[in-house]
Amino acid sequence: MRTMHAMMRQVLGLTTAAVLTLGAATADAAPSWRDRAEAQQLYQQGKLLVRKGDFDAAAEKFEAADDKDPQPAYKLELARMQVEKGSFQAAKSTLEACNALEPQQWAQKNAKKQCGTFADEVSERAPKLGVQIFEPEASLVTVSVDGEVVAPDDGPFALDPGDHQVSAEAEGYESFNETVTLEESKTESLEITLTKATDTTGNDNQSGGGSGGGLSPIPAYVAWGVGAVGLGLGIGFGVSAIQTTNQVLSDYGCEDNQCPAEAEDDLSTAKLNGNISTAGFVIGFTGVVAGTVLFLLSGDDDDAPKEGVDAEAVVVQPMVGPGYVGLQGQF
Repeated sequence: MRTMHAMMRQVLGLTTAAVLTLGAATADAAPSWRDRAEAQQLYQQGKLLVRKGDFDAAAEKFEAADDKDPQPAYKLELARMQVEKGSFQAAKSTLEACNALEPQQWAQKNAKKQCGTFADEVSERAPKLGVQIFEPEASLVTVSVDGEVVAPDDGPFALDPGDHQVSAEAEGYESFNETVTLEESKTESLEITLTKATDTTGNDNQSGGGSGGGLSPIPAYVAWGVGAVGLGLGIGFGVSAIQTTNQVLSDYGCEDNQCPAEAEDDLSTAKLNGNISTAGFVIGFTGVVAGTVLFLLSGDDDDAPKEGVDAEAVVVQPMVGPGYVGLQGQF
């Protein structure tokens, strides 16, 4: 019997302790009467500031009141001020918190209902931005708005009115950056096509120019080669023409440049050599002059061929035949 009474006293003591602990925790969680009074005072100050058109100061009063005593009425007025300042996304968060409350008083229940209605209005008035990606595949592109990554595949997303910085990046492509201005209640669409990144390391070599950005010196080298061959032809065939003529005059006993008919073939050979010599000198001087001009235009002070150019591959050869003279080459 004594054991039974002892057990009952122990259970009663534990129950009492639990009730006291729960009551203390509830008292700590609930705002004090002083907090409620200060919150109500801040709320009234905020309403007065709204009448004066000072929405920034009014928002601060409503936010302070809600911090002391979270109530749907305070959150509702705070959301309205946030919309007045163009902070639609902040208002959306405030109204979501309002709808999460479970007020007991009729006035606060009515304020919560108004939060739901106003949330729908904010959703309709908030501007939206839709992003469509054409190149490359959308899954390869990272899109950010004001530094925050977004998912374009989810459709147009709500933002605050005003300017927003949109950027897009993908590996192997140039970055995309554009400022988009959004207006209340309007939806804007932005199309993004990224361009492939270019390798600029070898672009300067494509022109084939010298270090000063001029023309390639290769044509100058070729022209000088042609000039050298032409001068060689002129000198060689000139000497041959003179020797042949002197030989004909000596062999046939020509006097006053008058030779017998049988010397005509040999004289024709001498004349041909003379013509080739003249053509060679013309080609030679032309090549030298052209090479000099081309070299000056190249802007290159280095006499060595450019890297990647095989100087031995530049070959110029004379072409001589009955009734013609010329040059052929490869480079």
